Amino acid sequence: MVVIGAGTMGPGIAQIFAQSGLDVTLVDIDNKILDTAVARIKEQLKNFQDGGVLDAKKVNEAIARLKTSTNLAEAVKNIDYVIEAAPEKLELKKSIFKTLDESAPKHAILATNTSGFKITEFAAMTSRKDKVLGVHFYNPPHLVPLVEIIRTEHTSDAVVDDSVVILKNAGKAPVKLMDVPGFLHNRLIYALLREAVSMVENKVTTVEDVDIVVREAFGPRFTEVGLFGLVDLVGLDIYNAVSTYLNKDLSNTAQPSKWVGEKVAQGELGVKSGKGFYSWTPEKIAQVRKRLADQMIARIKRGMSPGLA
Repeated sequence: MVVIGAGTMGPGIAQIFAQSGLDVTLVDIDNKILDTAVARIKEQLKNFQDGGVLDAKKVNEAIARLKTSTNLAEAVKNIDYVIEAAPEKLELKKSIFKTLDESAPKHAILATNTSGFKITEFAAMTSRKDKVLGVHFYNPPHLVPLVEIIRTEHTSDAVVDDSVVILKNAGKAPVKLMDVPGFLHNRLIYALLREAVSMVENKVTTVEDVDIVVREAFGPRFTEVGLFGLVDLVGLDIYNAVSTYLNKDLSNTAQPSKWVGEKVAQGELGVKSGKGFYSWTPEKIAQVRKRLADQMIARIKRGMSPGLA
């Protein structure tokens, strides 16, 4: 396994597969970036050890499986699977796929972690369109179970099936879909965000109360049964009846929110600027991130919710 890019996503992705028993080479153009990435992986593994997910032996074994390289062509010459997690720059990624196609064995599967670009654009850079797909992790990848497997019209069933097996062996929850803008997770969350922003913008409710609804109603129920599972429990007849009058009143704007646009123009970007929908101090940011990480580690330790399927 080779993971390309040691910035935001690559280290966590490399960690996942090293934990699962695979030898992993993390590739970047700068040894300093790679050293920083390895230090972060070691810290994340220590957090797993402290949280009871891994013991010291498994932590040391995962670290031993991890290598680094600044030579992409050399790193991929004998691999079976590669995940590109370079910065979201189209021409850079296309160039990487061209190199991968030239340097990796013909049987190797070439995956991209892109969060927005069409997978077909990368497949077009290769002579193996049937072996190119999207494998989209969510940040932080070592904690979030979800991975989207995005196939093009050319991607073979065998490549998708192999990817599902690899990800499940790494403790992930893969979902499959075709190559559409936004993939699955972002399309769902942006539909929810559009309605939530519209209601706050029109002074129907507040930011705080929207988040209470999401935490106290959506969170517990969706965690256990999912969206369609919850509809089954409530009743499709009820869903259908409510849809006859509610759907026409929901926001269907195709334009970004003026309210959010004004906040962005004023530099209110959220955590990165100290103010967004909420105000953020360094202490509050650290507390929230730790709380989220602790919850995710606890969920990993007890196993993912079995769902209804």
